[in-house]
Amino acid sequence: MRLTFAAGALLAVTFVHAQVVRIPLHEGWRFQEVGTQHWYAAEVPGVLHKDLLRHGLIADPYGDADPDSARWVEHQDWIYASTVEADDALLSHEHIDLVLHGLDVYASVYLNNVPLGSSDNAFRTWEFDVRDELRPGANELRVVFRSTAQEGAARMKEHDVRLPADNDAGSPKVSPYVRKAAFQFGWDFSPRVVGCGITGPVELRCWDRARIVDVDVRSAPDQVNARQSATVHLEGLMNDDLSLVLTSGDERDTVPITFRGAEAWITTDLPSRPIEHWWPNGSGVQPLFDVNIELLLGERVIDTAKKRIGLRTIELDQGLDSIGRAFTFVVNGKPIFMKGCNLVPPDAIDPNASDSAWVALVSAMRRAHMNMVRVWAGGIYPPDAFYDACDTAGILVWQDLMFANPVPADTDFLSSVEEEVRQQVARLRHHPCLALWCGNNELEVAWKNWGWNSTYGIHGVDSVRTDEQQHAFFDVFLRELIARYSDVPYTPTSALSNWGSIAGLRQGDLHYWGVWHADSTFASFEGNTGRFVSEYGFQSYPDSVLLARFSPPDDLYLGSDALRRRQRSYRTDRPILGAIRRELGFQPSTLSDLILGSQLVQALAYREAIRAHRSAQPRCMGTLFWQLNDVWPGPSWSVMDRSGAWKPAFHAVRDAYAPIAVDLRRSSGALWVDVLADTSAGPLRVELSIWHADGTLFRRTDTTAVIDHSFVHWVVAGPLPTAGMTIVRVLRADGTLIARNARWIGTPRADGFDRHGVRIQVLERSRSGTLIEFSSPTPKAFVWWGPGTDASAPNGFPLEPDRPERVFLRGPITPHQVPDVRAWP
Repeated sequence: MRLTFAAGALLAVTFVHAQVVRIPLHEGWRFQEVGTQHWYAAEVPGVLHKDLLRHGLIADPYGDADPDSARWVEHQDWIYASTVEADDALLSHEHIDLVLHGLDVYASVYLNNVPLGSSDNAFRTWEFDVRDELRPGANELRVVFRSTAQEGAARMKEHDVRLPADNDAGSPKVSPYVRKAAFQFGWDFSPRVVGCGITGPVELRCWDRARIVDVDVRSAPDQVNARQSATVHLEGLMNDDLSLVLTSGDERDTVPITFRGAEAWITTDLPSRPIEHWWPNGSGVQPLFDVNIELLLGERVIDTAKKRIGLRTIELDQGLDSIGRAFTFVVNGKPIFMKGCNLVPPDAIDPNASDSAWVALVSAMRRAHMNMVRVWAGGIYPPDAFYDACDTAGILVWQDLMFANPVPADTDFLSSVEEEVRQQVARLRHHPCLALWCGNNELEVAWKNWGWNSTYGIHGVDSVRTDEQQHAFFDVFLRELIARYSDVPYTPTSALSNWGSIAGLRQGDLHYWGVWHADSTFASFEGNTGRFVSEYGFQSYPDSVLLARFSPPDDLYLGSDALRRRQRSYRTDRPILGAIRRELGFQPSTLSDLILGSQLVQALAYREAIRAHRSAQPRCMGTLFWQLNDVWPGPSWSVMDRSGAWKPAFHAVRDAYAPIAVDLRRSSGALWVDVLADTSAGPLRVELSIWHADGTLFRRTDTTAVIDHSFVHWVVAGPLPTAGMTIVRVLRADGTLIARNARWIGTPRADGFDRHGVRIQVLERSRSGTLIEFSSPTPKAFVWWGPGTDASAPNGFPLEPDRPERVFLRGPITPHQVPDVRAWP
């Protein structure tokens, strides 16, 4: 057994309690605007805007009122207050710490009018020693929040250079100087909601003699056994004999420690164990086990800690090759193609939301066959429950650090960020799901390619100095900081390559935005497949059911001012309308057709992109679309709306990410059928049917495919109808359908969406659900029976005249609840 020890100064005390006691302080909170007299009840944890909404003091930012109508809130100061009762039992503890797990953002904390300290960073925990300030009976705890806008402006004035912040909807643009969620200052998918609040749990931590501050468990699994070690960080004021008891599986070790200091780091080997590799979803199982640590004083347990870990190795291969430079994740020695998404917070007003909201997002990822999620730099660090769920589901986490704007380089900022990163890395490093730390979102490509020097007047010496400061921060400071506390790979920025250049396709990760920002066709995804495509996307509207929850009927029409205010992209709806005309053959004349049309072309875009990326292996080794979820009810690049309802694009993504997927395309006068697989597969029967638009079968043929790598091509030559549908189906030897896809030939009907002859028949009703059959005398490339009803059931599917589609909907459905079907063409 290896044992190392480091300790601080010698101190001694004589009294001891039992284990550490944590007392939550979530009840009885109230708030008021500074300078006013009235107090209102508050919820903690929570945010100011929600408290204001509950009391009718602001209009709902999600409603049809101007989302900026509550901007006055960010210019005021606010007070949150509560009463802490202290009895003799509490006061008898040797150490009493006030722990606030989230203050957003500029706050001064007082206990009985005594200042405890101030916060300047929403991404960290704040702790204050209150043992000497607590008194018997009632104690007043106050948190005074200073105006984010005013404080940010003051900090901005301290710097000569005005740092770029394109998405900041305020004036001045203060977001680079403020350590809080960047998207809340305004982004192209979110309104501006700059508030404040006690966003995390509040507690008193009462302890005696010593406590466990942190545990860092490291593993070095080989092919047979896993060598593990644990470094336990202890804090205390004592000179007694202590011991650590570490339990891993069935093994239990006791480590005697003679603790003679105020702080210590004790590193010890854990019992080796037979290797059971943790794998990403789709590549294997996800075994997890607990490492339990007890701190004993004599026979008395005075503190405990637990880490749930999985055994895996993770590398990011960025080696030079014949193409350029790779960007490949290697798990347990195996290169794995990443299939996933980008994640934003679940809510614009309260980014922290609830644990259940974060866990539901992980569940949706797994159901869609994903194995990676990128936590985007403009949001927040998710709660522990999110990473626990990713561990269980096998979803690797690409973790951006929360930098979506350039950073100032003053000493106070660096000190604040250093503690933020240290806390977050210590919190997350034991999770097997953690795959990558990334320094920022798009800052390097933006600085070099987006004309920021001209836009923000940064020239000459200022330009050189700013560039050097950003490089020193992201490439040196953060890299060294991460390496000090974690063995997970680090990259300074995403994207490493700029879209629109040949060099950008040969190395690093790529954000390809030619389709949305440059009006390129969906076919351009094929020619812009980089080494790893970590962002791309296309917008769609949420369903009218969700919009109707926030907008009166009079505002729900095509071209209304209310809808225009929900569109936050500078490109407005132009790309959506252009894609509907090009891909679907009609111009929306109703809001209903705009909504479903936007959703269908989004599904077509993501399907095209994922096929291009998967079939480009091993040149391309990952695809992460932008974005999974939504922060408010408006048009965005998400595949599920803010209510959690799946859009057609999510169903398309689920099919495209399946272990075996299929797509077809026209090239060089022939049909190309691409069968894509995560592993070797076969023999599979691949069947191609070609239909006339009137429902006459033009041709049906099949072949047998055996996949020995990642995909196979089947080229079918011959004439095609002038109008109709091609559909390809992949079946196992026993006839089980495992994948399908369809494309329309020629110019489709130009009259929007309707039932278009699709028939619905209820075949069976039971307590468990309803079996419904869809049929049509003519081919349909897309049949949609409504959002959110049952995401596990097929939806947005093609329909052949000779093959009705049976769908089982879970739960009882009355005759009046039979789905409202819409089809195209």
